[in-house]
Amino acid sequence: MKTKYLFIGLILLISTITNAQIKIHTGGNVSLGSTTAPPSGFKFQLIGNSVFSANTGSITSSAYIRGLNGYSTATNPDYTWWGNDQAGIFHPSNNVIGFSSYGLERMRITSGGVQINSSGDFAYSIFVNATTSNACAYHMRYGGQTNFYVHASGWVYSQGQYIGSDKKFKKDIVNIPNSLSKVMQLRGVNYKLNRSDSMSIFNTNDLYMGVVAQEVEKIVPEVVKTFPDGTKAVAYQNLVGLLIEAIKEQQIQIESLQSEVKNCCEVKNTTKSLKSTSISTSTNDTDNVLTKNSLYQNSPNPFTENTQIRYFIADEAKNAMLCIFDMQGTLLKSYQALNKGNGEITINGGDFNAGMYMYSLIIDGVEIDTKRMILTK
Repeated sequence: MKTKYLFIGLILLISTITNAQIKIHTGGNVSLGSTTAPPSGFKFQLIGNSVFSANTGSITSSAYIRGLNGYSTATNPDYTWWGNDQAGIFHPSNNVIGFSSYGLERMRITSGGVQINSSGDFAYSIFVNATTSNACAYHMRYGGQTNFYVHASGWVYSQGQYIGSDKKFKKDIVNIPNSLSKVMQLRGVNYKLNRSDSMSIFNTNDLYMGVVAQEVEKIVPEVVKTFPDGTKAVAYQNLVGLLIEAIKEQQIQIESLQSEVKNCCEVKNTTKSLKSTSISTSTNDTDNVLTKNSLYQNSPNPFTENTQIRYFIADEAKNAMLCIFDMQGTLLKSYQALNKGNGEITINGGDFNAGMYMYSLIIDGVEIDTKRMILTK
């Protein structure tokens, strides 16, 4: 029986040497498909059901293939390195390829695309190290045209931009308060970029316009973000809501002033008509009433709680009254039998809603003057 096995072994050895398919050389080196010895010291080694290759001597890093019977994970990738087997390529499921380092999944390629994972605040998810100043990354092309890219200088080019603003994304929705006041405190500036590089797309004399983040943060902090490196950025698109409400507030004031001008013109025309048709009062008498009596601007104006209206009524006046109207000309309140000489009336802001009002001094049926006042809450 021993003789039979020895004979079979000799036949196999002769066949191997003759066909030169696999040959074990002196020292343990192995050649495949050749009788020539491989580079000195190069070896394939088997450990369990895994295989790795290495030169002779101390092994610090060498190609390492795990012999797994099923799907692999980030901690036991199929293709890795001896002595550093927590980095490599793994196969988590059918038609999916994963890449790991430190035993953590960093990237996965599936039928849906490429998924990049990063860890830590401000970590690099995708890092592109540009080698020229005009290099661009993240190109999106369709129909032979580039529709999106990021320039090495930091500029982003795209055909357009839409920002998610659906109502279902938001809660506690309220109008922006005091929008016009906030806009009036903002400062629009021209500036030049302060750059230490020499990007060819930039010119040190180019002029830009915008705002300064630190200044904006004091007025509308909702649109300013501070990054981990300490620099600040402004969401310019979020200022749109503030500008919309500010324009609306300003429009209310414009319409109120327009109404006031119209009403004043109507009052003056009425006064002229009364002066021309009055039987009991001559033209000279009316002029005397207008010149001898006075109505002053309320103070403070605008006001929130109280304001004072001063006036002067001549001794010969018989009937004097102060009337307060809304901007549509509706009489809201009147103060009768005013004292002659210098006088003052205090208006309580709690008696009216916020808005613009007119007040008139009327003596002996003649409008002496009409002024406006603004109440804020």
